[in-house]
Amino acid sequence: MNTMENFIISLEIMGKGMGGIFVAILLIMLIVWALGKFSAYSAKKKDEDANRMP
Repeated sequence: MNTMENFIISLEIMGKGMGGIFVAILLIMLIVWALGKFSAYSAKKKDEDANRMP
């Protein structure tokens, strides 16, 4: 193998690593978004239930 082949192989490995990090960040963002929506829904429902009780 020569230097150029090693460089191309290293770019492929780096691309896979960066892609994995990108997917992990998107997954974390999706989980945080979903938890925020669920919490807002729960808080809204709790407020509605509290307002109904005499």
